[in-house]
Amino acid sequence: MSIVTKGITRFQAGLRSGPVNTGLPKSLPWLTNEYIVVGALLRSACLSLNLARVESSTKRGTTSVFTPTFASSLWCETVSDSCWRFHLGAIGPEHQIAADWVLELGIVDGIATIATPSYVTRDGKMEHGDLCSRLREHLLNALALGAPNVGSVEAKASTASLGQVVWPSADAVPAGRSEITAESQLGVHDIAAALSQVGLPVMAWSPGFWRWGLGLQSPTRRNWVTLEATSRQYVTFLRGHLQLDNASPLLHRRIAFAAAHAWIRRAEHLLRQRDPALIFEAPMLFVDGDEDGSLA
Repeated sequence: MSIVTKGITRFQAGLRSGPVNTGLPKSLPWLTNEYIVVGALLRSACLSLNLARVESSTKRGTTSVFTPTFASSLWCETVSDSCWRFHLGAIGPEHQIAADWVLELGIVDGIATIATPSYVTRDGKMEHGDLCSRLREHLLNALALGAPNVGSVEAKASTASLGQVVWPSADAVPAGRSEITAESQLGVHDIAAALSQVGLPVMAWSPGFWRWGLGLQSPTRRNWVTLEATSRQYVTFLRGHLQLDNASPLLHRRIAFAAAHAWIRRAEHLLRQRDPALIFEAPMLFVDGDEDGSLA
């Protein structure tokens, strides 16, 4: 590995910091209007990253030209109300993300700091290091400008959200446990493959048992959804439940409630794509904007 290669990798993985635009509405609650705006900026930065024809390997260690590769994906995980984590890679054999690199963005006292806690190298070079550097710069530029990149699909939504105050509902969001049941002709492996695309933070993943975190991931992690599978006579039975913690702050619980709503819709859709005869029963969850009164 040459000195030049080492230097490029160090630069691509280096810590970077930058200002957050003071025009963002600091006087508003972080988890309402400002949270929406920052979310729009992060999505805008991700959308500006061109992943066309980019491929990742799920194998670590020695590779060759015969090692299979897959189309790369970019995941963004909300870790807390001031920290986000970005993964570039592919879904590995255990249905977890095999990341080429991970970027972690934190915002503290008006300063955005981006670190690279882990990355994979090949012949001393960071895998897709150019994309790592590019995303880091996109994120810092978006937060400094306080507006999406020109031409971004987020521009209209971000502008509208800057002019609105979204206050939490006066009514408490329902808490407690709600049961989920399903019956499918799919095997456990195929069910796991479908559920791996739900797109929420995974807390536990093993054959026949899965748990996802809902909303902001506090140290106690009391808001979650879990599923367990058992097979009998060519039918797989799924049993699980949603849990929303009444002790969580109201705004945190509202975010978890919306995540639960999203999980139910995504899980049913992904499973039904593979098994049209799926029987799926879940709690009725409605969020603001549900005009058709559909089952979540």
